[in-house]
Amino acid sequence: MKTIILIFTFFVMACSVIADDYGNKVNFFDGTYEEALLLAAKENKGIMIDFNTEWCIWCRNLEMRVFTNEEFADFVNANLINLKIDAEKGDGIRLAEEFEARGFPTTIYLNSEGKELGRVAGYMPPKEFLDYAKQIIVDGLTMEYLKTEVDKGSNDPKVLYYYAERLYSDGNNEEAIQFYKKVSETDSDYREDAEMMLAIINEDNQKMKELAEMYPDNALTRDIALTFLNESFESKDDAEIQSVIKNIEAIYPDDEFVKFYIGQYYLGKASKVMRDSNATNEERLSVMEFTNKAEPYLQGMIFVAGVDYVRSELEYQMGNFEKANEYINKSLSLWSYRKLYKEQKNKIVKALGE
Repeated sequence: MKTIILIFTFFVMACSVIADDYGNKVNFFDGTYEEALLLAAKENKGIMIDFNTEWCIWCRNLEMRVFTNEEFADFVNANLINLKIDAEKGDGIRLAEEFEARGFPTTIYLNSEGKELGRVAGYMPPKEFLDYAKQIIVDGLTMEYLKTEVDKGSNDPKVLYYYAERLYSDGNNEEAIQFYKKVSETDSDYREDAEMMLAIINEDNQKMKELAEMYPDNALTRDIALTFLNESFESKDDAEIQSVIKNIEAIYPDDEFVKFYIGQYYLGKASKVMRDSNATNEERLSVMEFTNKAEPYLQGMIFVAGVDYVRSELEYQMGNFEKANEYINKSLSLWSYRKLYKEQKNKIVKALGE
């Protein structure tokens, strides 16, 4: 699980509901957990549980980006019984507690007997989500297997690396560091990744820069680049920010997280004016440019609904209620039950009727 940023707490907003249909290609079982266990045993398959909540924005993005991905869907449909469970409703409350699903989305893989094989806490793009599922289901790199091998005294760099990776994803950074160090001292294919993970966990910017230059083709170099991109947004030098954006786009033109960060940066600039009660209409009109810049970066993600919400509110503040209505309708078409969007719609309808 090489992606370091599973849930972007820096940008996550409180949002509502998982009700819209994105044409999921993943076949979700329409039955109870107990019925899924019986079916899994009968068909000799494992189980994938998607724990979600109505307010979880990354759950929505998982639906839009991963569950509609044909390659991922083909794999899980062939190998697993797939369950979608709302962790805050009905029997989902009990199951979430039983499986200790405390953050959302949480995706848990089980064998046919209901024993946990592994989990993803948060969001990853389709390819990385699929890679992890294959590690668990095909390669058998479950936490139980890895821990058993480690307890036996295994010095296999592959075992030690993936064990460290599982520890890190579970938040056990100190223990993960010990195993990454062991791997970094080997002459193996996992040494580069281990060195980079140590620099990332220790937040050693200088070491991260050195390693990124040494290993430009390493997948973790992207994660390091994202760290520096996010830091650049704190600068007040717009020329510097644009230079960093240009450079990272040239290297990772199609990367989902790169697009997310850049899109949210531009949307944040527009949102700042939207939230300013002292802003002038001239200022509101001028920041529409930032929503236009944000939109192409966030296209295809649930976050694009936020672009039209900001546009709607800016137009509302300027007294352009018809335009405000057009924009909020676009937001609602993607997320029809989000409380914020429904309240915006009601406010606009009231203004139009006066």
